[in-house]
Amino acid sequence: MPNYLQVLAEFFFSDNGSTAVEVALKMAYQYWANHNQKRQTFLAFEGSYHGDTIGAMSVGGRSLFSDVYRSLLFDVEYLPFPDTYFGDTLIEEKEERILEQIQEKLNHSPEQYAAIIIEPLVQGAGGMRMCRPEFIRSLSQIAIDFNVLLIFDEVMVGFGRTGDWFACRKANVTPDIICLSKGLTGGTLPLSVTVCSEKIYNAFYSDDPLKALYHGHSYTANPLGCAVAIASMELLIENETAFRQMDQQHWKYLQPLLEHPKLERLRVMGTIAAMDIVADQPGYLNPISLHIRQEAIAHNLLLRPLGNVLYLLPPYCITEDELTFAYQGITAILATV
Repeated sequence: MPNYLQVLAEFFFSDNGSTAVEVALKMAYQYWANHNQKRQTFLAFEGSYHGDTIGAMSVGGRSLFSDVYRSLLFDVEYLPFPDTYFGDTLIEEKEERILEQIQEKLNHSPEQYAAIIIEPLVQGAGGMRMCRPEFIRSLSQIAIDFNVLLIFDEVMVGFGRTGDWFACRKANVTPDIICLSKGLTGGTLPLSVTVCSEKIYNAFYSDDPLKALYHGHSYTANPLGCAVAIASMELLIENETAFRQMDQQHWKYLQPLLEHPKLERLRVMGTIAAMDIVADQPGYLNPISLHIRQEAIAHNLLLRPLGNVLYLLPPYCITEDELTFAYQGITAILATV
């Protein structure tokens, strides 16, 4: 494991991303309870997706994924997500407004807030929306200044997706808690970890049974899952350049698409490339996604658009010829839209 994660030295094993987030929320809430503080409010970001269990849905943006369960979810205060794209000239102003909103909330009642949770750098299911490392650094500093815990949900972006080992590394910050899954085993076996700092861990280290984190699963730290995770890490270490250099490959193919009349908001973050198809009604339910999926299959591609958001999330073992083939297929598909 890369050295910088030694700062986050305490691991709680579970078996999927939603549970990793659920554990993080319980840790954050009980951290304050163990310090005799009743901090119950979480700050989250509009458009976020953190999983499908009740707590994870609660801190996710309200959407079709969670609407039917709305009455079961606990209240969360949401902030705009400062998504950006190539050629965005207003991003610094947008970031400043959002950071001012956060500071205003924390100034007004700092004792109310348990934690801020964010998908750092890339919101996945929310539309592959990307923010700048500068915003993440400013957010981290605010959390430190106001003594509020910071949770990074890196279930999707961890293990190289952002072009660095972890989004926190790319932004050069250390959250209090980080949630990891997916790339942990490369999707071959279920495993996840919620990793926290010594500060968090020490709040639970007590002879008082009421201070214990009562959470457990039958397959927690399953030996087969852990063995696969070790093998996956070894492969990643051996092939680190694969995820560190993919952004350059993406940009090579995206440059000719910057002026495409059917595309807007082109963006890249490490191994992830995304673009919006111009649409009157953008969003997850835009029927254009079905058309693109069908056309992609006809072009021997597997693409899963998020409504009108077309994106590539390639495996790290993809060859240059295969990536060329994918972008040629996208260009052909756009001609049918």
